[in-house]
Amino acid sequence: MHSITANIAVANAREALQFYMEAFNGEVIEYIETAQGCTHAQLKINTHTSLYLHDTPRSATGSQIRLAIALHDAAETESLFSALSMGGEVMLGLHQPSWTELYGELRDQFGVLWSLDCGPGRDVP
Repeated sequence: MHSITANIAVANAREALQFYMEAFNGEVIEYIETAQGCTHAQLKINTHTSLYLHDTPRSATGSQIRLAIALHDAAETESLFSALSMGGEVMLGLHQPSWTELYGELRDQFGVLWSLDCGPGRDVP
């Protein structure tokens, strides 16, 4: 397996797509909208990683998934943590636990849970 792609269901996929595009400096590859809202959107983050998003009324308070991001660079980790936490809630601020150099958890403004883990040997595609 080369990568795992997250499929995020939120109450406002168009707004979430714009937020993640700015946070990750990504590129919208596909966006399909019907009268029911966004049925599919694909955001390319890099050559190995994409996010899929779609609207769902059942996730009006946010999605119930957590996405884990493994990183090697502390400055990139801090920047991404800051960008994703804008308008959201920091659940566990970036700190240095015993198992890695830098770790933190947050819930973004769309209710998506994220954990960022920065350290040598982390599995980054």
